[in-house]
Amino acid sequence: MTTVPEGAQRSEDGHYWWDGSQWQPVQDTQGQAGHAGQAGPAGGQDHAAALHQALGQNGVNVDASAVNDHEAVHRVVYQLHQWYSALDQGSRAIVDSLCGEGLTHLLADPEVGVVQEGHEFLNSLASTGHTLGSALEASGAALTQAHGGAQ
Repeated sequence: MTTVPEGAQRSEDGHYWWDGSQWQPVQDTQGQAGHAGQAGPAGGQDHAAALHQALGQNGVNVDASAVNDHEAVHRVVYQLHQWYSALDQGSRAIVDSLCGEGLTHLLADPEVGVVQEGHEFLNSLASTGHTLGSALEASGAALTQAHGGAQ
């Protein structure tokens, strides 16, 4: 893991920094990546279970295996949110009209460059039938809920 360069753009929650092509987790003072208080595999399991439960409570029912990597899910949701928020209203409507494979192909298209194709959480999210906007809103709420509850 690299050290965060001085002046690097940080995510709103402070857990990630932009390396010029993708979001990277911030290393805390104890040498752990991501959220302070998450210890080893057991901590990751706790976060994944809490996130899966919180997603369901927020109406986003995805397969539990899609959230095993809590940090990767957080990174993808943050990247998608940043991209989606920058779209004008008409573009958001077009993106929101896509679902399933069409949405995942658009977001992974090298010309769009939002996420890598084949990300398990993105595939699960696209299959829920939610618009991207509503799925991102619910996923953000679930991440906040899971982060607070699993610490």
